[in-house]
Amino acid sequence: ETLEWIDNFKPHSVLWDIGANVGMYSIYAAARGHYVVAFEPAVDHFDVLMHNMALNQLDIDPQNIAIDEDTEESELSCLAQPDHIKLDVDGPELDILRKIRPWLDGVREVLVEWRDGLVRKVTKAAAGDGLSKLAQDLRLPRRGDFTVAVNEALRRAWERGGVDARK
Repeated sequence: ETLEWIDNFKPHSVLWDIGANVGMYSIYAAARGHYVVAFEPAVDHFDVLMHNMALNQLDIDPQNIAIDEDTEESELSCLAQPDHIKLDVDGPELDILRKIRPWLDGVREVLVEWRDGLVRKVTKAAAGDGLSKLAQDLRLPRRGDFTVAVNEALRRAWERGGVDARK
C-alpha cells in the first residue's frame, strides 16, 4: 500500500520519511525522482540507510535525528517543505505531528503506518482543519497503545545488509 501511495505522487514531490529505518521507502521514492528527507534516529538503522543510499547512488537528505519535544525548529526549518509525510515510528506519532505542525499546511498527504499493515492516510483537506481534526481522521489511539511497525521486507533487507532499488 505504501509503494502504491508513492507511485501516485506528482513528479518531483518532496517526501519526509519519518522513521525511515534502513530506507526502503526513501530509496523507492528517490529512485522515482522524488526528493526525500529521511529521518532515522537509530544509529544502526541510519548506518544501513547510508549504505543503501550509496549502493543505489541516490540523493536523499539523511537526518540522524528523532523529531520530539527537544527538536529545535531550526533543525527542521532548513529542510525542504514536504508534499507528503510518511510516519512510521514507535508511539510518538501525535507528538511528532504537533512538532511539525508549521509544515503541515503545505502537505498534500500524511501516511501513518501501524503494525499488521494498518495504514491511515490523511489528505491536505483534512490536515488543513488543524491538528485535532488530523488526529481524529487518523484515529490515533492514546500514547502507549502503539506497537512497533514491523515490515518483513525491511527485516529481510537488514539481514542482507542493504536494499537495492534496482532489483
